[in-house]
Amino acid sequence: MKKFIFSVLLVEIVFGLLICTTVVGDSAYEHELVLYFEEEPETEEENPDMVLYESEKMFEETEEESEAEPDEEAIKLRYGFDEDEIFLLAQLIAGDKDRAGDGEYDFTWDILNGKPADRYEIGKILCVVMNRVKSDIYPDTVAEVLMQKGQFVVFPRNLKADPHPLAIDEIRDWCGMYDIWDEGAQVIPEDHLFFSAGPGLTNTTRARYR
Repeated sequence: MKKFIFSVLLVEIVFGLLICTTVVGDSAYEHELVLYFEEEPETEEENPDMVLYESEKMFEETEEESEAEPDEEAIKLRYGFDEDEIFLLAQLIAGDKDRAGDGEYDFTWDILNGKPADRYEIGKILCVVMNRVKSDIYPDTVAEVLMQKGQFVVFPRNLKADPHPLAIDEIRDWCGMYDIWDEGAQVIPEDHLFFSAGPGLTNTTRARYR
């Protein structure tokens, strides 16, 4: 009888040890799983593809922002000259490349001889034109202002003029400055709507006709 009881106790002890080992083993396995999932994420050095992914993501976000935002520079332009208007202003100022003195301030020969264009004198006439465009008593486009009868003596004759490309470049530069509100473009007061030939190679501007 004692042997039987001892055998039963031994079996129960062995069975209990097996159960403990299994539980401990499962816990250790689960602990390993937790540690595996809690490992630190890969770095860019360990996975170079992450750099490419992040770069593509940043590019897509920047592209979306660019599409969403309006073109602020275009909105803020003071006038917004097109190439036809620039050409027309070159006809007014410089006239034809093969004729001397047929513009309101013909500087073609100066730049062809290596002399810098007098931007102050050029700016005087261009400012008178644009002051009129901005005025309530004149048309609101360059072409309409220039084509008003009896206002600019070189028109309509100079509509056939072919200005020198360098002269056109000078006018384009001034127009670019004017459009971005560069102080160097507005060389006369904004209420000066008239100009006339002064002494030498200069023009005089004024607010009133006489």
